[in-house]
Amino acid sequence: MATVESTYQNVVKDLREAQSAEREGREKAREADYFINARDGQWEPNIIQQYQGKPRYTIDLTSGIVSDAHGEMSSMDFSIKVRPAGGPATTDIALHYEGLIRNIENNSGVGAKYIYRTAGKQMLTGGIGGWGIKQGYRDPFSFDQDLIIYPISNFVDRVWFDPGAEMQDASDADWGFKLTSMSLSKYEQDFPKGSGMSLSRDSYGTVYACRKSNEVIVGEHYWRKPETVELVRMTNGAVFVVDEKFNAVKDELAEQGITAERTRTSNAYRVYHQLLDGADFLTGQKETVFTYVPLVPVYGNFEVSEDQLVYWGLVEKHMDPQRILNYIESRKVAEGALAPRAKKWMTKQQAAGHEPKLQTLNTNNDPVQFYNHIPDQQPPFETGGAQINPGLSETSASMNRYMQTISGRVDPSGDPDLGLQSGVALEALQNKGDTGNISYFTAMEIGIAHCCRIIGDAIPRVYDAQREVQLDFLDGSTKSITINQKIFDKDSQKVVELNDLSKGTYSFICSSGTAFYNRQQETVSAINNIAKIDPTIIQTGGDVLLNNIPAPGMDKLAKRKRAQMVSQGLIPENELTPEEVQQIQKDQAAAANQPPSAMDQALIATAEADREKAQAGTAEIMSKIEEREKNFMLAIEKLGLESDKNKAKAQNDRSQLVLDAMKAQDEQIKILAETLNIIKDAIGADSIIGPANTESYKKQSQKLLGAIVTSD
Repeated sequence: MATVESTYQNVVKDLREAQSAEREGREKAREADYFINARDGQWEPNIIQQYQGKPRYTIDLTSGIVSDAHGEMSSMDFSIKVRPAGGPATTDIALHYEGLIRNIENNSGVGAKYIYRTAGKQMLTGGIGGWGIKQGYRDPFSFDQDLIIYPISNFVDRVWFDPGAEMQDASDADWGFKLTSMSLSKYEQDFPKGSGMSLSRDSYGTVYACRKSNEVIVGEHYWRKPETVELVRMTNGAVFVVDEKFNAVKDELAEQGITAERTRTSNAYRVYHQLLDGADFLTGQKETVFTYVPLVPVYGNFEVSEDQLVYWGLVEKHMDPQRILNYIESRKVAEGALAPRAKKWMTKQQAAGHEPKLQTLNTNNDPVQFYNHIPDQQPPFETGGAQINPGLSETSASMNRYMQTISGRVDPSGDPDLGLQSGVALEALQNKGDTGNISYFTAMEIGIAHCCRIIGDAIPRVYDAQREVQLDFLDGSTKSITINQKIFDKDSQKVVELNDLSKGTYSFICSSGTAFYNRQQETVSAINNIAKIDPTIIQTGGDVLLNNIPAPGMDKLAKRKRAQMVSQGLIPENELTPEEVQQIQKDQAAAANQPPSAMDQALIATAEADREKAQAGTAEIMSKIEEREKNFMLAIEKLGLESDKNKAKAQNDRSQLVLDAMKAQDEQIKILAETLNIIKDAIGADSIIGPANTESYKKQSQKLLGAIVTSD
């Protein structure tokens, strides 16, 4: 294992060991690349020599198989998913990681999707491809550094990993190399004291007749240095690394009652970087922000057999049947199209007088051709012509079938009963054909997941200060947030850090699926089908429907529809964005403070007059009740009724009087409630007396009158 203290000789020795360990696999990958890209790549050199002056044709079916698989891969979406994995990790921060990684992908040069596709084609061809990750300035006028994904062309010759690594994504590699070809002038400009000597890339180019002249092969060496760190688990379950940041907030945590519960040491890693040429180091050792070697391989059909990495692409298994097919078809051409033409034989006596017609046998359309019959002479006959070996055609058909079988793909057009099969059967047949490339899709998922793991692990060290970042979402929408933002909380009288990406650990998963455009079409179709059964789905999901129609202007229409649905209260509160919640509150405040219009003022005036009239009527009724109550009491005292019968009758009369009063008051309260509802509707406020207040008035009146009855 290379360490910070490794000498130049040890580093070069590591490179040679890596090249030696993978020499056979890399040679197979180069041969596959030569087979596809070289003009005579599908013919062995010795056969080319034997066929000098003879027909030699390339019936290239292999490139079509690779292109078909690459087209299928390019039409898929490889989407990343980030999930909380431990410590104070949260779902919200996981979504921020997800959006930030997608933004890094979208803004890395030509875009990570193109970089992934290029590496995928390398893998489909030779079984190996990949890309790299670096830290740098995305904007030349910015002081903020970012993480950048970059392509690595000719990955098979340029990137080498620790032979001890056995994971398909090389996540367990302790070191790695990336070789780069520089022009001599560029090399002398960047390294004026350099030797100009090249490192060995352990390959000899045969695809093209000439190679770059005056080039220098420079190596970038990455290695992981183990570092011992102290971990502390707090009483609230949070785990921190004991460093300057932790020591700075330790006292504040103690004030909140959060103290250290347990400590232990752990081995962590940090990747270092250095440049070298064929003679010495070109730069000093530099610490990077990475924990893993920032080089990502993708291997097709990856296996570890007898401690050796085994991988291959689509081309390797097709090379033999493709070469046989080229040979067979060239033989068929030689035996058929270039063979001597058939000849007609007859005597001069038989042809006498018919020479002009006989000379145009191959061009005239006469239904009858005459000749002179001579007794004891054989009639005219034909000899020669193309006689193609029937075994060649049979072998050619066999090679075509072999290539389809090897590729794992099924050609439905070869089924004689194709037209008699149901739609479900045809779909199953198509799915069967598509499964042939599943291992390559899995390889891309593994590589992209590790790429995002490298980025996610480095994000807290690159994006460690307060800054505004943009989050990109799968549907193409974006959102800007401020990370590591420190805000003073007046309630707790403490500084609170928002969107701190350094807290907690997260897992990174990549999955492939149909492209987002295709999923949009499926969504639109599904909503329309459901709407046939339940038409209200359009009313409650109109914004979703419009958002999934990929047509010009639909995004604006979807925004307008959603704004309308928000104002109508059709969007659930838990689905409202903070901006929408803020807008609703603003609209409510504006409505409460807005002066009523002339029409509203007239309605309010009418309602107010009705309310005053109702109040006056209620006061008059209550006055009459009080007067009748007073007269009733005087009558009781005057008559001095002593008998129980008269007393009971008086009590009943009084109860009836109270009931009549209650009914009158209830009617007045209803009038008052209706009046207040008119006022509420006119001014658009909810603070006016409503049905609940009416019910409350009823209960209070009943309680009041009940108390009067009970008192007697």
